[in-house]
Amino acid sequence: MKTVYLIFLLIYIALAIAFLLGIFIRKRDANKKIYFGFHIIYFALTLGFIWNFAKIIDIQHFNNKDFAAIGDKLKGKPTVDYPKRGTIYCYDKNGEKIILSEDLPVFKIGFNGEQVKKIEKAIRDGEIVMRKKTVKDGEVVMIKKKFVEGDNMNDYFNASDSIKKLAGLLAKEFGSRTLSYDELMKAYREENNNAKLLDTVIDIIKLNKISQFVLFNGGGGKYGSCLVQTEKANRIMPYGDLAKRTIGDIFKDKKDGFNKGIYGIEAQFDSILRGIAGEKQNLKISLGRTVTQTNPKKPKQNGADIVLTLDMDMQDIVTGCLKQQAQKLGVERACAIVMEAETGEIKAMVNLLQGKNGYFEGANMAISNINPPGSTFKTLSMLVALENGFTADTIINSFDKKFPKVTDHAPHASWRAMPLSDVLVYSSNVGISNVVGGKFEKKPMDFIKAIHKTKINEEFDIMLPGAAKFQIGPLKFENGKIKYEKDTINRTDLPSLTYGYQVIIPPLYMLRFYNAIANNGKLINPFLVKMIDDNGKIQKFSTKTVNNSICSENTLKELQKMLYDVVNKKGGTGYEYRSQKVNFAGKTGTATFSGTDQVSFCGYFPADTTGTVKPKYSCIVVMQRKGIWGSQSCEVFKNIAEIIYALEPITIKNKE
Repeated sequence: MKTVYLIFLLIYIALAIAFLLGIFIRKRDANKKIYFGFHIIYFALTLGFIWNFAKIIDIQHFNNKDFAAIGDKLKGKPTVDYPKRGTIYCYDKNGEKIILSEDLPVFKIGFNGEQVKKIEKAIRDGEIVMRKKTVKDGEVVMIKKKFVEGDNMNDYFNASDSIKKLAGLLAKEFGSRTLSYDELMKAYREENNNAKLLDTVIDIIKLNKISQFVLFNGGGGKYGSCLVQTEKANRIMPYGDLAKRTIGDIFKDKKDGFNKGIYGIEAQFDSILRGIAGEKQNLKISLGRTVTQTNPKKPKQNGADIVLTLDMDMQDIVTGCLKQQAQKLGVERACAIVMEAETGEIKAMVNLLQGKNGYFEGANMAISNINPPGSTFKTLSMLVALENGFTADTIINSFDKKFPKVTDHAPHASWRAMPLSDVLVYSSNVGISNVVGGKFEKKPMDFIKAIHKTKINEEFDIMLPGAAKFQIGPLKFENGKIKYEKDTINRTDLPSLTYGYQVIIPPLYMLRFYNAIANNGKLINPFLVKMIDDNGKIQKFSTKTVNNSICSENTLKELQKMLYDVVNKKGGTGYEYRSQKVNFAGKTGTATFSGTDQVSFCGYFPADTTGTVKPKYSCIVVMQRKGIWGSQSCEVFKNIAEIIYALEPITIKNKE
């Protein structure tokens, strides 16, 4: 259409010049014949203009079938124009975006032997004018000349020599992985239009380089290239296995040709990451040369970009610390999460599964684990006790059982009279069940209500598939999936609930609870997605407060002191792994089920008992294997805290 408009413009300019010139002659020249001649010319141009205009209207709107048929022959069949899948990012320490998962184009390449034959035919038919070798004044020169019957084709275009040069260039670039001269000649003789050059794909840089090779460069625009290139989307994950279970992975759906997310963020946001397909078709413009046109009525729309809260330096640290301990102990599976205490941003989420070739990022245990947590739950039981009349100094009998089925790992007669605070520090099952079980034995559901008052049971969306929920009571399954029901407990199961059985608390939910203790009682939701950019439509995510205070200020201070003593008081279950570099607080946990053991440590750092230190991070470590103890997960926590603290000195807040 641009050409049509240009023609009209030129005609209009010509008419205007003729008209002005006629006026000029009329004023300056008395010769009426000349004046009359210009009017004739002007009239002829006007008629020509009207005729051309009418012809264009006729072709466009009435007699356009023949031209449309010609156009259709030049066009290929419409094909899907696949959009670029959205990129997943996070930020580095300097606030710069770094790529976690991105589509980069790669290409399969082939040699079109049939096209070489077409070039020869076009030269014979005179469609392509080449330079012919000829002798002039005793010298061989190249003269631009059409092919004449009887001429030697090799003087114009030597297919064998060109293929030989191409074979040499390809061998230099790809070695023995590509086709040899004989194989290329075979493709030429058999008119194979796509003889595979490589079993692997190449990137855009390599493609641009080989596109300059003989036969691939189209003879400087004289003919179509003999290079066949098929673009494929290749998902690049620069950090490899690091955080892979969280970031996710993709597979190609053979039904619609789209890449689809399998798990992680790739699966959760697949519908917006994948974009919207458009339509395109090839248009033949000359011999062997085509251009690709997109359908303006069906344009493609690239997928949305997603920015995560992850810190890949921290992810690397946590992965290294957890894997080192896993290898030493031979654990079957493990996970660890680090969260920014004040904001809820998840900085690292690691999930390890033991395989034949070592540990890899397996199922997302951090959000989906449905095994009982064990003694890390005691901190919640202690909170309820402190909110219901008990104090840290209340003397408790932690040796004589009120409930016969309750056992302790290392009871001592001196535990017959210990302060309530030491029940948590030494992790006494008998002590915590005597306190909470004795208080709520007649009305066990009141214990559930007290837990619900903190709101730690409330569901939240971490924006990852497969996340489990908080539930108290026996598990029920339907079609292989957990059937969540209202929290419930009876008098018989109440004692074991107090120390972490009869309950599902996925690691991320447990971390949310301990983070509230670190965050002066404020319960906030952990979150992983920071921003979504859907082609300019921005959606941002930030801290969401669930409960401004999970307990009274006095209870909070007593809990903080107990968790500090778990690690820093002699006899505490985490004392063996206290740190000389950074103080931390938290609670160990051990649970036995289905013939294996699960150990954990959940807490925060830095920590003290004076209130002058503001915790920066909360963290949970969970490992599974028969015969391990909670303190061994505390060792992983310690290593994580020390390295992060050393690399990122944490501001000490002076008490006002």
